[in-house]
Amino acid sequence: MDPRPDRRRPRPTPGPGVTPPGALRRLVKEGRGLRTPAWRRRTLNADPAPGQRPVGATLTRPAPSEKEVNQEVLMLEVQTLIAAARTGDGARVGSVRTGDQALVAVSLGDPSVPQGVVAAQHVVRVALEHPAAPSAEALAGRLREADHQVRALAAPGLASGAVLAVRPGRIEGASVGDLSVWCFSLEGRRVELTAMENHRPLLGSGEAQVVPFKTTFAGGTVVVACDAVWQLAGIDAIAEVARSGRPIADLTEAIVDLSRLETGALVAPVGLAVVRVSG
Repeated sequence: MDPRPDRRRPRPTPGPGVTPPGALRRLVKEGRGLRTPAWRRRTLNADPAPGQRPVGATLTRPAPSEKEVNQEVLMLEVQTLIAAARTGDGARVGSVRTGDQALVAVSLGDPSVPQGVVAAQHVVRVALEHPAAPSAEALAGRLREADHQVRALAAPGLASGAVLAVRPGRIEGASVGDLSVWCFSLEGRRVELTAMENHRPLLGSGEAQVVPFKTTFAGGTVVVACDAVWQLAGIDAIAEVARSGRPIADLTEAIVDLSRLETGALVAPVGLAVVRVSG
Protein backbone atom coordinates (compact mmCIF):
# COMPACT_ATOMS: atom_id res chain seq x y z
CA MET A 1 0.00 0.00 0.00
CA ASP A 2 1.30 3.44 -0.91
CA PRO A 3 1.95 5.35 2.35
CA ARG A 4 1.73 8.78 0.59
CA PRO A 5 -1.55 10.63 1.14
CA ASP A 6 -3.82 11.33 -1.84
CA ARG A 7 -3.46 15.09 -2.39
CA ARG A 8 -5.82 15.26 -5.37
CA ARG A 9 -8.78 17.57 -4.92
CA PRO A 10 -12.02 15.65 -4.82
CA ARG A 11 -14.30 16.26 -7.81
CA PRO A 12 -17.40 18.16 -6.65
CA THR A 13 -20.70 16.37 -6.86
CA PRO A 14 -23.01 18.12 -9.33
CA GLY A 15 -25.90 19.85 -7.65
CA PRO A 16 -29.54 19.72 -8.66
CA GLY A 17 -30.15 20.78 -12.28
CA VAL A 18 -26.44 20.53 -13.27
CA THR A 19 -25.48 18.11 -16.02
CA PRO A 20 -22.55 15.89 -15.00
CA PRO A 21 -19.49 16.17 -17.29
CA GLY A 22 -19.84 12.60 -18.54
CA ALA A 23 -23.48 13.15 -19.42
CA LEU A 24 -22.59 16.45 -21.12
CA ARG A 25 -20.10 14.71 -23.37
CA ARG A 26 -22.71 12.06 -24.14
CA LEU A 27 -25.32 14.70 -25.09
CA VAL A 28 -22.88 16.47 -27.42
CA LYS A 29 -21.87 13.17 -29.01
CA GLU A 30 -25.52 12.33 -29.61
CA GLY A 31 -26.02 15.71 -31.29
CA ARG A 32 -28.42 17.12 -28.68
CA GLY A 33 -25.99 19.55 -27.11
CA LEU A 34 -27.14 22.08 -24.55
CA ARG A 35 -30.06 24.41 -24.47
CA THR A 36 -29.36 28.11 -24.80
CA PRO A 37 -29.42 29.69 -21.33
CA ALA A 38 -32.44 31.78 -20.50
CA TRP A 39 -30.43 34.99 -20.20
CA ARG A 40 -28.96 34.38 -23.68
CA ARG A 41 -32.40 33.71 -25.15
CA ARG A 42 -33.66 36.98 -23.72
CA THR A 43 -30.68 38.86 -25.22
CA LEU A 44 -31.20 37.35 -28.70
CA ASN A 45 -34.92 38.12 -28.65
CA ALA A 46 -34.54 41.64 -27.27
CA ASP A 47 -35.39 44.55 -29.56
CA PRO A 48 -32.19 46.36 -30.66
CA ALA A 49 -31.60 49.97 -29.86
CA PRO A 50 -32.02 52.44 -32.75
CA GLY A 51 -29.04 52.17 -35.12
CA GLN A 52 -27.85 48.86 -33.67
CA ARG A 53 -28.20 45.32 -34.98
CA PRO A 54 -29.52 42.53 -32.73
CA VAL A 55 -26.94 40.51 -30.83
CA GLY A 56 -26.28 37.30 -32.73
CA ALA A 57 -27.79 38.66 -35.97
CA THR A 58 -26.04 37.81 -39.25
CA LEU A 59 -25.00 40.61 -41.59
CA THR A 60 -25.91 39.85 -45.20
CA ARG A 61 -24.58 41.60 -48.34
CA PRO A 62 -27.14 42.44 -51.04
CA ALA A 63 -26.79 40.43 -54.23
CA PRO A 64 -24.46 42.25 -56.69
CA SER A 65 -25.96 43.91 -59.71
CA GLU A 66 -25.20 42.70 -63.24
CA LYS A 67 -22.73 45.56 -63.67
CA GLU A 68 -20.91 44.62 -60.46
CA VAL A 69 -20.73 40.99 -61.57
CA ASN A 70 -19.13 42.03 -64.85
CA GLN A 71 -16.60 44.22 -63.06
CA GLU A 72 -15.68 41.44 -60.63
CA VAL A 73 -15.55 38.57 -63.12
CA LEU A 74 -14.31 40.08 -66.35
CA MET A 75 -10.58 40.51 -66.83
CA LEU A 76 -8.98 42.21 -69.82
CA GLU A 77 -5.34 41.66 -70.72
CA VAL A 78 -3.68 43.58 -73.55
CA GLN A 79 -0.25 42.91 -75.07
CA THR A 80 1.25 44.70 -78.06
CA LEU A 81 4.45 44.03 -79.95
CA ILE A 82 6.47 45.50 -82.82
CA ALA A 83 9.11 43.42 -84.57
CA ALA A 84 11.37 44.89 -87.25
CA ALA A 85 12.29 43.06 -90.43
CA ARG A 86 15.06 43.45 -92.98
CA THR A 87 12.81 45.87 -94.86
CA GLY A 88 12.43 48.19 -91.86
CA ASP A 89 10.19 48.77 -88.86
CA GLY A 90 7.11 50.30 -90.46
CA ALA A 91 4.62 48.87 -87.95
CA ARG A 92 3.09 50.88 -85.12
CA VAL A 93 0.73 49.72 -82.33
CA GLY A 94 -0.98 51.31 -79.34
CA SER A 95 -3.61 50.62 -76.69
CA VAL A 96 -5.61 52.48 -74.06
CA ARG A 97 -7.42 50.94 -71.07
CA THR A 98 -10.42 52.80 -69.62
CA GLY A 99 -12.48 50.95 -67.02
CA ASP A 100 -13.81 47.74 -68.52
CA GLN A 101 -12.78 48.64 -72.09
CA ALA A 102 -9.60 48.17 -74.11
CA LEU A 103 -9.05 50.32 -77.21
CA VAL A 104 -6.38 48.92 -79.55
CA ALA A 105 -4.90 50.27 -82.79
CA VAL A 106 -2.43 48.67 -85.21
CA SER A 107 -1.02 50.31 -88.34
CA LEU A 108 1.46 49.15 -90.95
CA GLY A 109 3.24 51.66 -93.16
CA ASP A 110 3.47 50.81 -96.85
CA PRO A 111 7.20 50.17 -97.51
CA SER A 112 6.82 50.90 -101.21
CA VAL A 113 6.44 54.65 -100.59
CA PRO A 114 8.48 57.09 -98.46
CA GLN A 115 7.13 58.17 -95.07
CA GLY A 116 5.12 54.99 -94.56
CA VAL A 117 6.15 54.77 -90.90
CA VAL A 118 5.12 58.42 -90.38
CA ALA A 119 1.69 57.59 -91.76
CA ALA A 120 1.43 54.58 -89.43
CA GLN A 121 2.32 56.72 -86.41
CA HIS A 122 -0.30 59.26 -87.37
CA VAL A 123 -2.99 56.60 -87.83
CA VAL A 124 -2.41 55.12 -84.35
CA ARG A 125 -2.41 58.55 -82.71
CA VAL A 126 -5.70 59.60 -84.30
CA ALA A 127 -7.35 56.23 -83.63
CA LEU A 128 -6.58 56.37 -79.88
CA GLU A 129 -7.11 60.09 -79.41
CA HIS A 130 -10.54 59.77 -77.74
CA PRO A 131 -10.74 56.57 -75.62
CA ALA A 132 -14.37 56.99 -74.51
CA ALA A 133 -16.56 53.97 -75.52
CA PRO A 134 -16.81 54.40 -79.30
CA SER A 135 -19.09 52.55 -81.71
CA ALA A 136 -17.91 50.75 -84.85
CA GLU A 137 -19.12 53.66 -86.98
CA ALA A 138 -17.26 56.17 -84.79
CA LEU A 139 -14.05 54.14 -85.06
CA ALA A 140 -14.45 53.98 -88.83
CA GLY A 141 -14.80 57.77 -88.76
CA ARG A 142 -11.48 58.05 -86.91
CA LEU A 143 -9.68 56.08 -89.61
CA ARG A 144 -11.28 58.21 -92.32
CA GLU A 145 -10.11 61.31 -90.44
CA ALA A 146 -6.60 59.85 -90.27
CA ASP A 147 -6.79 59.18 -94.01
CA HIS A 148 -7.40 62.85 -94.78
CA GLN A 149 -4.91 64.13 -92.19
CA VAL A 150 -2.09 61.96 -93.53
CA ARG A 151 -2.99 63.04 -97.06
CA ALA A 152 -2.60 66.68 -95.97
CA LEU A 153 0.92 66.19 -94.60
CA ALA A 154 3.81 67.83 -96.42
CA ALA A 155 5.26 64.40 -97.17
CA PRO A 156 2.31 61.99 -97.02
CA GLY A 157 2.77 58.26 -96.76
CA LEU A 158 0.42 55.29 -96.97
CA ALA A 159 -0.58 52.83 -94.26
CA SER A 160 -2.98 50.07 -93.36
CA GLY A 161 -4.95 50.53 -90.16
CA ALA A 162 -7.20 48.66 -87.72
CA VAL A 163 -8.78 49.92 -84.51
CA LEU A 164 -11.11 48.05 -82.17
CA ALA A 165 -12.80 48.49 -78.82
CA VAL A 166 -13.14 45.37 -76.65
CA ARG A 167 -15.61 45.57 -73.78
CA PRO A 168 -17.86 43.16 -71.84
CA GLY A 169 -19.65 40.93 -74.32
CA ARG A 170 -18.87 43.00 -77.40
CA ILE A 171 -16.20 43.99 -79.91
CA GLU A 172 -16.52 46.93 -82.32
CA GLY A 173 -13.95 48.26 -84.75
CA ALA A 174 -12.96 49.21 -88.27
CA SER A 175 -10.10 48.50 -90.67
CA VAL A 176 -8.60 48.97 -94.12
CA GLY A 177 -5.51 47.55 -95.83
CA ASP A 178 -3.27 44.60 -95.00
CA LEU A 179 -4.37 43.82 -91.43
CA SER A 180 -6.69 41.13 -90.09
CA VAL A 181 -8.59 40.68 -86.82
CA TRP A 182 -9.59 37.22 -85.59
CA CYS A 183 -11.52 36.16 -82.49
CA PHE A 184 -10.89 32.79 -80.84
CA SER A 185 -13.71 32.09 -78.39
CA LEU A 186 -13.62 29.98 -75.24
CA GLU A 187 -16.05 27.56 -76.92
CA GLY A 188 -13.57 26.82 -79.71
CA ARG A 189 -15.07 29.01 -82.44
CA ARG A 190 -13.02 31.38 -84.55
CA VAL A 191 -14.30 34.36 -86.52
CA GLU A 192 -12.53 36.82 -88.82
CA LEU A 193 -13.95 40.28 -88.18
CA THR A 194 -12.15 41.83 -91.18
CA ALA A 195 -13.49 39.39 -93.79
CA MET A 196 -15.14 42.29 -95.69
CA GLU A 197 -12.10 44.56 -95.47
CA ASN A 198 -10.97 46.63 -98.46
CA HIS A 199 -7.24 46.21 -99.07
CA ARG A 200 -6.87 49.29 -101.29
CA PRO A 201 -6.75 52.32 -101.34
CA LEU A 202 -4.70 52.71 -98.15
CA LEU A 203 -4.92 55.41 -95.49
CA GLY A 204 -3.14 58.53 -96.69
CA SER A 205 -4.54 58.30 -100.20
CA GLY A 206 -7.55 60.41 -99.23
CA GLU A 207 -9.80 57.72 -100.73
CA ALA A 208 -9.52 54.83 -98.23
CA GLN A 209 -12.68 52.71 -98.02
CA VAL A 210 -12.86 51.91 -94.30
CA VAL A 211 -15.18 49.06 -93.26
CA PRO A 212 -16.63 48.90 -89.72
CA PHE A 213 -17.28 45.58 -87.93
CA LYS A 214 -18.90 44.38 -84.71
CA THR A 215 -19.67 41.12 -82.94
CA THR A 216 -20.68 39.68 -79.59
CA PHE A 217 -17.84 38.11 -77.63
CA ALA A 218 -18.30 36.29 -74.33
CA GLY A 219 -14.62 35.54 -73.81
CA GLY A 220 -11.43 34.27 -75.40
CA THR A 221 -8.57 35.84 -77.35
CA VAL A 222 -8.57 38.56 -80.02
CA VAL A 223 -5.53 38.82 -82.31
CA VAL A 224 -4.80 41.81 -84.57
CA ALA A 225 -1.87 41.37 -86.94
CA CYS A 226 -0.60 42.23 -90.40
CA ASP A 227 -1.51 39.79 -93.16
CA ALA A 228 2.07 38.49 -93.42
CA VAL A 229 1.76 36.96 -89.94
CA TRP A 230 -1.46 35.13 -90.83
CA GLN A 231 -0.06 33.89 -94.15
CA LEU A 232 3.27 32.63 -92.79
CA ALA A 233 2.11 31.26 -89.42
CA GLY A 234 -1.22 29.88 -90.57
CA ILE A 235 -4.59 30.34 -88.91
CA ASP A 236 -4.62 26.84 -87.37
CA ALA A 237 -1.27 27.33 -85.64
CA ILE A 238 -2.27 30.76 -84.32
CA ALA A 239 -5.60 29.39 -83.08
CA GLU A 240 -3.79 26.65 -81.16
CA VAL A 241 -1.47 29.18 -79.51
CA ALA A 242 -4.35 31.55 -78.73
CA ARG A 243 -6.18 28.80 -76.81
CA SER A 244 -3.08 27.43 -75.09
CA GLY A 245 -3.67 29.32 -71.83
CA ARG A 246 -0.05 30.50 -71.62
CA PRO A 247 0.73 34.02 -70.28
CA ILE A 248 -0.29 36.68 -72.75
CA ALA A 249 3.27 37.99 -73.21
CA ASP A 250 4.50 34.49 -74.10
CA LEU A 251 1.50 34.02 -76.39
CA THR A 252 2.35 37.20 -78.31
CA GLU A 253 5.98 36.19 -78.75
CA ALA A 254 4.92 32.71 -79.89
CA ILE A 255 2.73 34.17 -82.65
CA VAL A 256 5.62 36.25 -83.95
CA ASP A 257 7.94 33.24 -83.84
CA LEU A 258 5.47 31.25 -85.94
CA SER A 259 5.88 33.79 -88.74
CA ARG A 260 9.69 33.69 -88.81
CA LEU A 261 11.74 32.01 -91.50
CA GLU A 262 13.98 29.06 -90.64
CA THR A 263 16.81 31.55 -90.23
CA GLY A 264 14.82 33.41 -87.59
CA ALA A 265 14.32 36.48 -89.80
CA LEU A 266 11.03 38.20 -90.54
CA VAL A 267 10.11 38.92 -94.14
CA ALA A 268 8.06 41.98 -93.19
CA PRO A 269 7.63 44.27 -90.17
CA VAL A 270 5.20 42.87 -87.60
CA GLY A 271 2.60 44.89 -85.77
CA LEU A 272 0.68 42.69 -83.35
CA ALA A 273 -1.91 43.23 -80.62
CA VAL A 274 -3.48 40.51 -78.48
CA VAL A 275 -6.45 41.06 -76.17
CA ARG A 276 -7.57 38.31 -73.79
CA VAL A 277 -11.01 38.40 -72.22
CA SER A 278 -11.41 35.98 -69.32
CA GLY A 279 -13.31 35.58 -66.08
